[in-house]
Amino acid sequence: MIRPEAHQWNWKPKTRSKDDMKLDKDLEILRKKLGLRKNELTRLALILFYELQDQQWELSKSYHSMKAKLLKSNQEVN
Repeated sequence: MIRPEAHQWNWKPKTRSKDDMKLDKDLEILRKKLGLRKNELTRLALILFYELQDQQWELSKSYHSMKAKLLKSNQEVN
């Protein structure tokens, strides 16, 4: 888990578990491959996460709207 410290995001695992250490290592490799600073990678990840959540929300609304229309049309047929 990444934790905030003194108004910045430091990549310090909160615990020393294998998963946290692997995540820290993987993030550092990704950061180097992309040629980004840590704060740029964090910002990019948060932006992409927000956009993905927004898309899922829109899909969910569409699904529920279509489901309601289908149920209504089924009731009209019966």
